[in-house]
Amino acid sequence: MIGGYIVGAQWLVDAIRSFATGFIFTTSLPPAVAAGCLASVEHLKEQTAERDRLHAQTRRLRQALAERRIPVMACSTTHVLPVLVGDAGKCKAAAERLLRVHGIYLQPINFPSVAVGTERFRVNATPNHSDAQIDQLAEALEEVFAHFDIPLLAHGAADALQEAS
Repeated sequence: MIGGYIVGAQWLVDAIRSFATGFIFTTSLPPAVAAGCLASVEHLKEQTAERDRLHAQTRRLRQALAERRIPVMACSTTHVLPVLVGDAGKCKAAAERLLRVHGIYLQPINFPSVAVGTERFRVNATPNHSDAQIDQLAEALEEVFAHFDIPLLAHGAADALQEAS
């Protein structure tokens, strides 16, 4: 069985979500999901089209974010791009606005999953995302960062990121 439900004051719910050992860092996959993941890995070992498309769409996403000076943490060398927000309250509020205004769901990543001051979103493209969908995400992040006064990259830093990708 997966899932659960808690009810309480907001501070209590936040504390449980952040520190309960049965909730954080311990989620295991059901056997059927694990089998599906294994089948996907086996498929991708032999087929390159999806992998090539994933790399292309990841480059496209990185470029779209850099063009808008959205801060992607430099540590990322995979298809998962950590977008730095740097404030737990703003990260949560930004996630809520992304969903409410733009119809985009991103999970805020806060302490203790990441260090205080490095709160972020982890975004990634898939082989099935279109260029238009990638642009929609980048534009939505740009609007939300402006709305909550979340710092963007300096112009020179954004240019350097674009050249590196």
